[in-house]
Amino acid sequence: MTLPLLSVFQNQIIPWAEHFGMSKIAVAQPSWRALQAGADLPDGVTATRKALRSKRTPVKGRRQYGNAALVDAYWPEDHLQSGRSPLLAYILHGAVAFPLGGYRLHCKPGHGVLIPPGVAHFDGSHLFLDDSVQDNTTCEMLMIRPYNAGMECWLSHTKNGEHYSHRNAGESCRLPCGQAVFYMEALSEEVVIHQAHYEQISGALLVALMRLLLRELQKTPQPQSTLAPQTLPSSNSGDPIIQAQRYIRNHLGEDMSLDSVARTAYMSRRRFSDQFRLHTGQSFLKYLTDCRYEEACTLLRDTDWSIEIISGFVGIKPGRLRALFHQRSGVSPLIFRQQKRKSVS
Repeated sequence: MTLPLLSVFQNQIIPWAEHFGMSKIAVAQPSWRALQAGADLPDGVTATRKALRSKRTPVKGRRQYGNAALVDAYWPEDHLQSGRSPLLAYILHGAVAFPLGGYRLHCKPGHGVLIPPGVAHFDGSHLFLDDSVQDNTTCEMLMIRPYNAGMECWLSHTKNGEHYSHRNAGESCRLPCGQAVFYMEALSEEVVIHQAHYEQISGALLVALMRLLLRELQKTPQPQSTLAPQTLPSSNSGDPIIQAQRYIRNHLGEDMSLDSVARTAYMSRRRFSDQFRLHTGQSFLKYLTDCRYEEACTLLRDTDWSIEIISGFVGIKPGRLRALFHQRSGVSPLIFRQQKRKSVS
């Protein structure tokens, strides 16, 4: 059976890119004023103003924000952040309202949003459903961004009042492809600078990028199962610790810190740490490590991925991952894989 992410590229993204090029992709602007000053939105994409409630807070170090390799600033009350790399989102199903810097973009299937570096955008905690569209209860998006020397692709869902990603088999991956990173960054530069012939050049770059990603997906083994979602109450529960647990399990590949997750729960570092231990019986670090270890066990058992790829997927450096397996299972990751496969053969 064709896996979800590969199927999305084959059946939706490649045909859209080759047929429409950049004509259905909106380029996010840094503010409502910049958008009104002349941004050319694709047919069917509209914008509504939503004033920011907080000011831009620069990221000064990894201790302040665990994902500092990707994030350079955040707007705490608006759940927005800006990154050092571009982000591309394609709407696959449903109507979506993208929260951006002082406004929202309303898009439908086939549309995309390219977010250049430095532009405020959603931090992953939003429900993306466009509430202005009647009977719009679910949506699905493909997200693409550079990550270290490769590309990260994942499917993002909003369903039954919950937003989640990185949950189901074959719906997320990291591809070690420096060439794709170059095309992604060149595409972002073209649409921002607007030099002569940028429409044709950006369209060609988009097709080349998607073809490269498809090629890498076709030759990269994909997992047959992922970390089973923990039995937690619905995400519309007002318990901030439950929401934080869900956030952790949906963002294992990111460089999370106690500070960054505490902010998703609207708590100070100390209060969040105390409440997390009270509710879960574990420290934040122990819970995070347990989740990452469980996911690594699943990927070792169900894929042929190298330790390096798995370590990137679960957010642990290869040396630390090997040490963790020796500590918890008494064997190396490769021997653990052999033992698990032998036990089910």
